[in-house]
Amino acid sequence: MSVLPSGGRTRALALSIGSAGVVASGVITVLYAQSARQASTNAHASTVSTTAIAPLVETQNAFAAVAQAVTPAVVSIHIEGQLPASQRMQQMPDLPDLRQFGFPDMGGSPYGGRGNRGQRQEDQVIHASGSGFIVSPDGTILTNNHVVADANKVTVILSDRREFDAKVVGRDPTTDVAVIKIDGHNLPTVPLGNDETARVGDWVLAIGNPLGLDFTVTQGIISAKGRGLAGLYDSPYAVVDNLQTDAPINPGNSGGPLVNVRGEVVGMNSAIASPTGSYAGYGFAIPVTLVRDVMNQIVEYGHVRRGILGLQLAEVRQKDAQADRLAQGGVAQIRGALVADFPQDGASPARTAGIQKGDIIVNADGHDIDHVATLQRVIRGEKPGDVVSLTLVRQGVEKTVHVKLADAPSEEQPKLAAR
Repeated sequence: MSVLPSGGRTRALALSIGSAGVVASGVITVLYAQSARQASTNAHASTVSTTAIAPLVETQNAFAAVAQAVTPAVVSIHIEGQLPASQRMQQMPDLPDLRQFGFPDMGGSPYGGRGNRGQRQEDQVIHASGSGFIVSPDGTILTNNHVVADANKVTVILSDRREFDAKVVGRDPTTDVAVIKIDGHNLPTVPLGNDETARVGDWVLAIGNPLGLDFTVTQGIISAKGRGLAGLYDSPYAVVDNLQTDAPINPGNSGGPLVNVRGEVVGMNSAIASPTGSYAGYGFAIPVTLVRDVMNQIVEYGHVRRGILGLQLAEVRQKDAQADRLAQGGVAQIRGALVADFPQDGASPARTAGIQKGDIIVNADGHDIDHVATLQRVIRGEKPGDVVSLTLVRQGVEKTVHVKLADAPSEEQPKLAAR
């Protein structure tokens, strides 16, 4: 074996170390280049991601801004009163627990109401809560009739925890709208919008006090308009023309606002359709144009005067259109409001004017009628004594009649219909 001289060995070692240094340097250079490319890629990905989510961030900011602006004008309403057993509302199969949606907590009810021991069943103390919203700086508040209908004492709590005793200015069972008042000044308010310009698919926020969770905000869309909710009340004079929404609302949301992305009220949350009594995908709000009209009448007159046709109406189905030869009467689509019957407990201006059972009303004062709610919307804008021109189709013949509206009788209490 040859032995390298010490000097040569030293040089060989030096070469080896130098070669290792070159390799290591190359590895470091490659890793640095890869790291730089990865950093560049990550930076690019971050830029793309930020750009992609920008619209969502804007939407998020809009929802937060609306919630922040509107919530101070939303109130929690607590009532105490007495409810006779004879007035207890019966369970509906499709809306089985509407009582918990702001309705009074009735002692002895199957929904967990607590009566006071020693009291007669018809004289039980009830406690309930709901929601409302302030519409004037001096304390005018809108809420549902069913929230305050049986109240002996009404307490309003603001989002800043201030409490006020409230008085009921007036209420209207046929629309489920009530006006209450607290003594205040410079109170936060929420503006009233226009549900007629709201579209199916528009974003909305529901704000209220569901299930005891005060000042809760939920988000959804308007999922339908003009919902009749047949069977909600057994009153033949009830005005039922609701917005439907998938914004989660639950017991306690009653009377709270449904607002659009501009922070304007488009409806008053009032009912849910649920097999359990809690949110099951959709709820209903009274359109703000109706709420505003009721409020103005209550504030000005102390009560609501409403003109009525004296009709029981139903939606037009295909077999109705065929039976009445709607197409022969010049109506191309299946639409209108079917005259199903007349009230049994009062005079009917419509029947006096010549309208018959089975007629299909297709126009009212120049407004085409596609659903029952559309006709209700036209009539509710009129007053007792006003004359309304109605176009109807009867057995393929179009007729026009003029009906002088009567004054709807007052009703003490809305009643849920059992089916």
